[in-house]
Amino acid sequence: MPDIKGVNLGGAPSKLTKKRHKALIDAVLLGMSKARAARLVGINPCSISTWLKKGKESEKTNKYTRFYKDYINAEEKFIEDNLRLIRSAAQGKYKTKEVRTTYNKEGAIKEQIEITKDLKPQWTASAWLLERKHPAEFSQHQIIDDNTSEKVAENLEDILNG
Repeated sequence: MPDIKGVNLGGAPSKLTKKRHKALIDAVLLGMSKARAARLVGINPCSISTWLKKGKESEKTNKYTRFYKDYINAEEKFIEDNLRLIRSAAQGKYKTKEVRTTYNKEGAIKEQIEITKDLKPQWTASAWLLERKHPAEFSQHQIIDDNTSEKVAENLEDILNG
C-alpha cells in the first residue's frame, strides 16, 4: 500500500532494490526492451512502468525519482552511442583491432601482433539513418494510388487472357 504522510500502510516491500536498479539501467544501456530487462531481473514489465510513473510524478527525491532519471538518461545514452557509431561508420572513422598469435611447438605463445585497420566509409550507414530519421523522403516505399490499382488490374487481365 502507498505511504500517506510517511505512514506505511502495509503491503509487500518494493522490488526496486539498488541491485535491480543497477541491473535494469545496465540492460537499458545495452538496448534491451522493458520486457527483456524485466525478465532479466525477475520482475513483471508492468513494475518498470509503475516505477517510472512514480518517479516522474513524485515531487520529492526518492528511489523512484532516481530510477526514472537514470532510466531516461540510459535510454538517451544508448541512442547517442549508437548514432555516433553509425556516423563513424558512415565517415570511415571506425577502426578494427585484430590480434594475431603464433605458438611454438609446446603450445606456448611465441608472438602476438596487434593489427589496427581503418575501415572505409560505409555509405549504407548514412542511408540507414536517413531512412529511419526521415522515412517520408528517404525510405524505399511505393506510392499506390487509384491509377496504380487500375493498371495492376489491367495487367492481370492481359496476362490471364493471353
